[in-house]
Amino acid sequence: MKWLVDAQLPPQLCTWLRERGEESIHVSELENGLNLSDENLWEYGRKENLMILTKDRDFFERSLVLGFPPHVLHVVVG
Repeated sequence: MKWLVDAQLPPQLCTWLRERGEESIHVSELENGLNLSDENLWEYGRKENLMILTKDRDFFERSLVLGFPPHVLHVVVG
């Protein structure tokens, strides 16, 4: 599985995922990533077939309306 880790989560989470054999990229690693809109991140995730890992409820709600891809894992604790 390939992950796109959203800005509300620490970049170190990508390190943790990579150490476990998962491909991951933090939005801060993308060109101008921290300034990209949710729509642009959604489209990037769709094109690259990524699972979006986020604390942002907007991505979860977007997935209910637009479906897959990308898949969304909405973190609600922490």
